Amino acid sequence: MLILLADDHELIREGVKLVLNENSSEYKFLEAQDYPQTLNHIKTSEHIDIILLDLSMPGMKRLAGLKQVRKSAPSIPIIVLSVFEGTEDINSALSYGANGYVAKSSAGKALPHAIEQVMQGETCLPDTFVNSSGITTGTQCDYRALPELASAEFLLTARQLDVLQFLVDGYANKEIARKLNIAEPTVKTHLSNIYRVLGISTRTGAVRIALNMGMQ
Repeated sequence: MLILLADDHELIREGVKLVLNENSSEYKFLEAQDYPQTLNHIKTSEHIDIILLDLSMPGMKRLAGLKQVRKSAPSIPIIVLSVFEGTEDINSALSYGANGYVAKSSAGKALPHAIEQVMQGETCLPDTFVNSSGITTGTQCDYRALPELASAEFLLTARQLDVLQFLVDGYANKEIARKLNIAEPTVKTHLSNIYRVLGISTRTGAVRIALNMGMQ
């Protein structure tokens, strides 16, 4: 299965690939980091099976960009990946042609099931949206956490969780320091402790586990 993975944050793309490859060896990826590159892949690649699309990429213009992607790829399923989980955001994405909607905070748990459901012709939505809106035409994405990964959240301090969340969002150490109003060496110390607790040694590994933890 060839997936067009369109997101401007490299760490997000790497985390998504790691999560999906852990579930299946059948996935292959095309990557785009902005809106023009996304459209170019659609235009030049004949066998894309599904598109995972961030609406906040450079040049994307959110719903207008989604509308154009749908126009350019009328028969390819599209799952929107977003930091926004509001009912209006999800409704709008569906009305502009999305087949599914997965919050980035839960992507590690939801994506494998969402892809499976969308490829079967279902509309996969966050469970909170389905319940609050009373929609019966969509299928709830499977948000079950992996217990051994979810439990890691309770071993991290509140500040470490803050740092990990910014890591998932694609921020560099200097940017994290500015966001949290702490020194950059302090960020590095937090990262070292996070790596130790999670049993990994790279930023990408931390992102993968954070996605599986379903951090909010």
